[in-house]
Amino acid sequence: MAVEYLLPCECGRKLPVQSRQAGQKVHCECGRAIVVPTMRDLGRLEQRHNSDAAVVGPWSTRSALIALGLLVTLIGVGLTAYVYWKMPRFDPVATGREVNGMSPYETWQWWRYYERGIPRYPSDELIEAKQRELYLRRWSYFTIGIGIFGLVIVLLGALAPALAPRRPRSHQR
Repeated sequence: MAVEYLLPCECGRKLPVQSRQAGQKVHCECGRAIVVPTMRDLGRLEQRHNSDAAVVGPWSTRSALIALGLLVTLIGVGLTAYVYWKMPRFDPVATGREVNGMSPYETWQWWRYYERGIPRYPSDELIEAKQRELYLRRWSYFTIGIGIFGLVIVLLGALAPALAPRRPRSHQR
């Protein structure tokens, strides 16, 4: 929290100055140039503690863009995780357990089925599984795109100049 000193002008206004401006000239709104006293003499002026920094002001465009981008990215990542979780997977361990748990008769039936080769036309179940996988894969591309769009918004917010209203500064010379 910076301490500001109130430098009186002949017109009656008091200009806020900081210790780093000691020895410099500042201009009052009336047009007069006033020399800021040295560090030793600044202590004799009326002090004002800058509590403006502690008060949270309105959001700037920059912070709003960053927050929006982070929200969109979070939504994209969450949707991508959900779609990935719903994606069908081949589990070789479970398949091995299933094969090991088959009776000799079931094993013989499967052997007879695949002895002639892999079927030329897939079963309806396989077609449905492939269609579901393709559907979810397309959704995963869309959700990844949402996440990337959110990151672009964050970058725009980070690179955009702060457009928040600023306090008028004293002119220095």
